[in-house]
Amino acid sequence: MQYMKVELARGLRAPKFLLAILICLGIYILGEGYQGWISIILHPSTTWIHRHNGFMMEFNPFRSLLPFPAVLAAGSMLVEDWEHHSLYFQSTRCSFNTYCNVKFFTPCIIGGIVLTIGVLCYLGTMAFSVPAYNDGTYYEPFMEPIILNHQWGLYFLYFASLQFLLGAVCAGMGCIIATLTVRRGMIYLFPMLFFSMLEIATKITIVGLSGAQSSIVFRLETDSPGLVYCVIAGILLAFILVSYILFRTLFRKRVIEWQ
Repeated sequence: MQYMKVELARGLRAPKFLLAILICLGIYILGEGYQGWISIILHPSTTWIHRHNGFMMEFNPFRSLLPFPAVLAAGSMLVEDWEHHSLYFQSTRCSFNTYCNVKFFTPCIIGGIVLTIGVLCYLGTMAFSVPAYNDGTYYEPFMEPIILNHQWGLYFLYFASLQFLLGAVCAGMGCIIATLTVRRGMIYLFPMLFFSMLEIATKITIVGLSGAQSSIVFRLETDSPGLVYCVIAGILLAFILVSYILFRTLFRKRVIEWQ
């Protein structure tokens, strides 16, 4: 745990962490500007729930950029250790499992924090600027209990936690690429390109995945927000698990080569 705390502090204090948050907020601003024009033209009396669903779904072309700031924050931490010749120093003072876990989950946590801050700032700004919903607001049936009961804290937690898992998935994929190459461009861009190609090939959207979108993609005809949340979270956790297994497999060989 002490090793994890040191690495988290290292990542959170790095200039790239702040830069990643600014880029994430910039993506939301671009998306809101684009979505704002659509709302003005098609829905003059729009609500922030309508805009949120519009951003999280296919109407915003900038959502595919979200993996970039998630990986930028700490995805290249392993490469930095190699370049600064600290990998051997660290790996010989703890077990392989400890070193492997810290180098994978630290970027995942930091990447999740970046996307969580982004979505909370986005939802919070809209909540203060436009009405929450009206009779013409579109939302999926499973969100009705939360919206009609004005459980806004739960609504924010619902989507913020999903964005945290999404950021962890993206950062984890960056860690995998870091075991194969020291080129930062490949590390930062691969998750974004992978999810874009996945969406093109299968019509399944992972980036910006909301409850509404998953209910459409996976045909979840239910009015239970808990069930939909479990399905989405399960998908993202499965991605993290697969990424972790691949990372361990590739990382064991790479550490031996570097040492």
